[in-house]
Amino acid sequence: MLEVLVLGAGRIGGYTAELLASLGLRVGIADRDRGRVERLSRRLGVEGLVGGGGNEEVMGVARRAGVVAVALPGRVAYPVVRRLLESGCRVVDVSFYPEDPWSLEPLASHTVYVPDAGLAPGLSSMLAARLDRVLGGAEYIDIYVGGVSRNPSAPLGLASAWSAEDLVDEYLRPARMRLEGRLVEVDPLEYTGRVEVPGSGVFEYFASDGLRTLLRSLAHVPRLRELTLRYPGHVEAMRLLKSLGLLEEVVEVEGCRCPANLFLAAVLEKRLSGTGDRVVLYVEGGRGGRKAYYRLDMEGTVERNAMSITTGGFLSATAILVLRGMVSGFTPPEELGMHDALFSETLRLLEKAGIVLEAHA
Repeated sequence: MLEVLVLGAGRIGGYTAELLASLGLRVGIADRDRGRVERLSRRLGVEGLVGGGGNEEVMGVARRAGVVAVALPGRVAYPVVRRLLESGCRVVDVSFYPEDPWSLEPLASHTVYVPDAGLAPGLSSMLAARLDRVLGGAEYIDIYVGGVSRNPSAPLGLASAWSAEDLVDEYLRPARMRLEGRLVEVDPLEYTGRVEVPGSGVFEYFASDGLRTLLRSLAHVPRLRELTLRYPGHVEAMRLLKSLGLLEEVVEVEGCRCPANLFLAAVLEKRLSGTGDRVVLYVEGGRGGRKAYYRLDMEGTVERNAMSITTGGFLSATAILVLRGMVSGFTPPEELGMHDALFSETLRLLEKAGIVLEAHA
């Protein structure tokens, strides 16, 4: 029987399968793309299945697996995860779907579901909850996170470390945060600024909508924000693209109609190909003049980008915790930071994946 079935063989799913297999677990991988499945299963020596979440063979294997790690595009993930939970599967999930993860809490009552088990949300959520506990109730928590190019002079300072379509969507989706105790929505490119991350440098930021379950779990924190990091100059460039209609409008050329954001995503996918990446995560909290934070600054390699390592590393760690029976029911990632044993073990598993955090907490 498989210990882990990874559903989705893209950058994150492929690395997750590779990492878990390297740790000695019995792993399988499933995807609609036969070529991806065959390449990965052959290279990693794991079981490969062709088909998505609606495929009966895949669902049969999922029901028998110890845990299913979902790494699907957000636009298709929610109904797949729902079906897995209805079938009694234990699920860890990195997919960023638009629906509210809490809506799946009742289905997880007799099994296990860890939503948003990636970098941010995911690792960032765990660290935010840990800071709240360390501070005895934070007055503010700010999450700064960015996937950028290793070379700041790359186009827009970006790297092809994840879906370009999802990347462009960050600038379009209203961002929810808590300011002065009130839940508010802001336009990403209107809520911007600069920040110096200790040991990493000066970055620009814009608001992003990655707080997700934290808005409920840390409802007592008066200021709770997630902010996306970019190199200086990036925000003004994106505002220019928006003013030209390249983020939202539908463009018609010689009778062909195309949403401009999809066109821009396709251009970025091509132009950023092969660009080395860097991940910076800085989570800061404070209370009564005391400040505490966690920091991660990692550069990718030619063989593996940093976004895959950090996101797949946290997804793998949560899968192992589920296999060991350390979590149950609906468990948002911040709960891993609320309990000493879970937090310590998660950090140990992350270190095995080469993810080492600097802590001032």
